[in-house]
This record gives sequence, C-alpha cells and structure tokens, in this order.
Amino acid sequence: MTKVFEDNLEFFREWNAELHQALVSFGGAGENIVAVDDDWDLELDGQRLYGMGAKLYANAQVKSYWEQQANRLHVSTPQPDPAAPEVHEFFMSTLRRATDANVTFFENRADLRAYHLVVFGVGLGEHLSALANLTNCKNITIVESDIRHVHASMNTFDWRQFKERFDPADGCNFNLLLHEDGVLVGDTIRELIRYQNSAAFLDGLCMFQHYPRPMFQQIAGALTDPTNPLVFSPGFIHDELNMIHNSYFNLSKQTPRIFKSAKKTCNVPAFVIGSGPSLDNDLEAIKANHENAIIVSCGSSIAAMLDNGIIPDFHTEAENVVENFEMLRIVAERHDISKIPLIASTTVHPDMPGLFDDVTFFYRQGISSYPLFCTADDAAIDLCTPTATNLGSGFSQAIGCNEIYLFGVDLGSRSAERHHAADTPYNRGDMEFNWHLELSKEVPANFGGISYTHFSYLEAKLTHEHLPRYRSNGQRYFNCSDGLLIDGFEPKHSNTISFDGDGTLKSEAITRLRQNFPSYDGENFKMAWNGAERLAINNRLRTHLTAYVGNEKADYNSTIEALFHIAEHLPHHTFRENHSDGMTTEMQIYRGTAENALAVAYYFLCRVGNDEERGVFAAIVREEIAKFLNKLFDKVDAFYNDLSDPDAAQPMTIFDER
Repeated sequence: MTKVFEDNLEFFREWNAELHQALVSFGGAGENIVAVDDDWDLELDGQRLYGMGAKLYANAQVKSYWEQQANRLHVSTPQPDPAAPEVHEFFMSTLRRATDANVTFFENRADLRAYHLVVFGVGLGEHLSALANLTNCKNITIVESDIRHVHASMNTFDWRQFKERFDPADGCNFNLLLHEDGVLVGDTIRELIRYQNSAAFLDGLCMFQHYPRPMFQQIAGALTDPTNPLVFSPGFIHDELNMIHNSYFNLSKQTPRIFKSAKKTCNVPAFVIGSGPSLDNDLEAIKANHENAIIVSCGSSIAAMLDNGIIPDFHTEAENVVENFEMLRIVAERHDISKIPLIASTTVHPDMPGLFDDVTFFYRQGISSYPLFCTADDAAIDLCTPTATNLGSGFSQAIGCNEIYLFGVDLGSRSAERHHAADTPYNRGDMEFNWHLELSKEVPANFGGISYTHFSYLEAKLTHEHLPRYRSNGQRYFNCSDGLLIDGFEPKHSNTISFDGDGTLKSEAITRLRQNFPSYDGENFKMAWNGAERLAINNRLRTHLTAYVGNEKADYNSTIEALFHIAEHLPHHTFRENHSDGMTTEMQIYRGTAENALAVAYYFLCRVGNDEERGVFAAIVREEIAKFLNKLFDKVDAFYNDLSDPDAAQPMTIFDER
C-alpha cells in the first residue's frame, strides 16, 4: 500500500466514514493501475480508460474544453421587474450610471470564471485541479457512478490537498456524489446549486464530462432543460414580510393547535383532492369510499367536495395571498365550512382562520417566518409547495397514511380551455381565472396520450415525486387524475377503488391525530416575538452586509468577491432561530431580493472586458449595492416598528393588494 493511497484512505475516513468503509472493502492499492511511461492508465473489466497516460489525456481534454467553452450554462440577459421595485431601481440606476460613464458590455462573458463547476467522472483525477484552476470555482460537484474509479485515483491523486482548496471559511463547497441513480444525483445537484450558498451566480456554470456514460448525459440534459429551469426566483422582500405579518397576527390573535407529524404509519388511506378538471370524473368514486379514506381537500377543491355532498375530513391551505381567503369566503356563503378542521400554514391571510372553528397551524420551512416562530422541528410539513395539492400529499404523508390517492391533480390540462373542476368558484363565475403561464409543454398523461403543462407545474410534479422516491415509509402512491403522469404514483382508475370497513379505523385515526396536535397560546408568541430585538438585529445585518462593499479602493476582482460574501451571509435556512449570530430571520427576509440584485450585478460585471472600465463599473456596483441594502434595511425597519407592540399592532392593508 503506497503512502499516497494510505493518506487518501485516512482523508476519506475523516471526511466521509461511509465512503471510507466502501473503499476499504476494495482492498489494497494499485490493482487496476497500469504504468504508461511516466504516467498511469486505469484498466477496468479488461478495458483501458484512456489508452494513454492519464495526465496526457486530461491535459489535452481540458485544453480542448477550455478553448471551445462548451457545456457552459449562460442565463438570459436580466430584465427589470416592476414586481420587485428594489431590484428594479438597483437595475436601472446601475445601468444608467454605466451608460453615463461610457462602460461597454460585451454580448458574451469576458470573465470566464465559474462559481459552479460540475464534473462528470473521476477517472484518475488528473483533470480536477486544472479545471478548478481555470474556472476559479467556489462550488465544485464531482459525479461518479463507479466507486472503482475513486479507489484507483487514490493511488495517484491527492484528494486531501484538492479538497482543502475548497475551504468553507472562504465560502467554498466540495461535493462528491457517488451513486448509480441518475435521477437522484440530478435532484441533488439542483438542490446544491439552489441552496448551497446562492443561485445568484448561476451564469457561467461549467459542466465537464471526463468520459462518456449514459447517466452523465442524462443528468446534463436534465440540468439544461429549458422547460424545467435549474433555479427559481426565491421570494422577494414583500413576500417575506407578508409571511411574517400573517404569522404574527395568526399566532398572536388566535388560539390554534400546532401540527405534529405522526411517529408511525396508520392503516388508513388518504384521498388528496385537487381542483383539476379531471376531478369531475371521480366524484362518485370519492363519495363511495369516503367513509374509509381520509378526505383532504386542497384549495378550491373544497367547493367541489361540498357541492357534491362530500365533507372533507381536513381542508389544507398554504398560500399567503388574500385571494385564497376570498375564495373560502365565497364557499362559506353557500356551505357551512366552520366544522371542517383547517390545516393551514401560519402564513395564510389572518382573516382565513375565522371561517373555521378548528384550526391547526403548521410552519413552512425555507421562509422568514419559520425560524422566527417555529416551535418544534416536527411542526413543519415537508414538500408542502408550490401547489395546494403538494401540501395535501405532504400532509397525508406526515400523518402516516398508508396509501395516498391523488384526484384532480392534473397540473395542467388535457385542454387549455378546461382549467378547473366544474364546481369550483372559477367555473361558477364567482372568481376570475387566467393561466399564469402558457400551457406550452407536452408531457405524457397519466392514462396515456398527452397532457399540457408549464414549468411551474413541472416543479410541483417533481415535488410530488419526492414523496415516493425519498420520503416513503412503506406507503403506496396512486394517481387517479387524468392529467400529467407523476412518476412513483401508480396510475389507477377511480372505479377500481374499493375499501372494506365501516369507517371505524378512519374515525379512530382522525381522533388520535387531532389529540396529538399541541395547543399554542400567548406565552408561545411572547417567547418568539421581541420587537426591539428584531430592530437591533436588522441594523446589525445591514452593517455586516454593507461592510463588504464599503472599501472605496476595492478593485474589480474584490468587488466580485464582495458579492460572493454577501450571498454567503444570506444562506438558505430550514432550521429554527438558533443561528449563532441570531440573524436567521432577517437573512431570509433579505435573501430573495438580494439574490436577484446580486445576479444582475454579477451578470454585467462579467461582461465588461476593458480593465479601466471594469474598475469604473465595479465602483458603481459597490455604491449601488450599498444603496440597495440600505433600502432593504429601511423597509424592514419600518415594518418591525409597526409590529413592535403586539397590543397596538394592526394588520397592514398593503398585503391585501393584488
């Protein structure tokens, strides 16, 4: 066993104990290494990987890759968005000043650095350092499906030294994904790019394939699919403040129960009811089996249920917008909904809980209200967005239902003219409806043929698919909807469903569940909310962030590093307020809006090619980012002042605007 191999084995023992054990099982060093002059080749299953020395092959391959600049992901030119006024003002002011200063922007990137680097294939690792040097990447993700490559590379490549260049203290991340499941690896890469530091610097992402493998091509294709964007814009500051506002009034003015996930599976199925047009085909089957299945209405499907004589066992709501409250108020004018237990995010409109006698709140992860108000880790419902039915299926999973059936979860339509079930407010003329996005994507339908959807619904589809793929505790999943096909949910016609029983198991399960939900009272709220503390923390965060762009002598490169540091200080959090500096809530408030501004700044900085103009534009960016951050501070400061005293605070009508 060579010293290089021994050192690498010790590195993997320290870094990843599970991988270390797998590598140890392959035995000693050098078994697949073949000497080629002063170099090495890798032989597996009787085949040479390179057909020459690994260094010679890697050097030529990387040189060709860099000269061609292939497999780079370039984002489209940013456009000012009036929906985010702070970003819009930053965008316009920055480019106006650049124009006045005669700064020229190239169509293509003049700065070839890449914040994100994805490398497919380990081989003997000779390509890794060269790629890291050329891209100057901050986040590297290395994908390999055959552990024998990693084992062989331990003879010739210093993994510890390479890993150390990606120091988390410098905002860097090192990821090694070793798996044969391309879908899992692709999903993991998406999560890393979205949430490991920041997706603001997606522009210029590099993908490098060291050797051909179908799994690598599958993942690369999925990551660059224009109908399924790699990242979505996170919530803007208005949305984040709305989340806190609604949670503040829901928790301070109500006496609800708090959701608590079940510890074990119950032997009762759940019917998750969406309001897609195919629901009309399944109403009789739902009615015939409702005594032995927990009926979970989602969003506007409550109207279709009640109009057809089906009383949901639970109704679920997650959206913070006023339209959802107005929809329920319209339903409440025709039906008594007060006795239906409401399962709602703390972020729903504060008037909504008043329509129900029995209210249970859960906490939505990944938004600003979560770290501030969440009382327990098991009080969240995982995978509860982006659609109402994602909450319904996530809730059914969390309460331990053994089977989950989807109805009306079309996520699009067989025809753009049919958007909702017949008895929803949108088809009764009570509320207007327009597709937010064109149904331009053809996808396989659940029962064969084609359905039409858009990328937002595809995100909902992926979220549904996470349940059977990553969250299953032995549950079975069925899709009775005549919309798009959802992987992991077995297509099932509703007329084939039949349950035995008299409803006793269901009744007992619901009673146990509701008894398991703890109460929330004023003391809980007092522990969460301290107005003076929030004001001070907001000021502290502003000071931290503006300091990164406060150096008037900073050059072009240090300005880009300053953008990186700001993003690193606004990470994506899914935990409660226990961050060492206590800023978790405020980080989440700033994060989405700041990420958009940073993406604009990074895009245009990387397209200035003249050194002198780079210095001029970098100075403009630093000044405009500082102004932008101070405006975010002012907005949060005013918001916190209005809520500082819970006894005097009043709901803000600004959040009722459409």
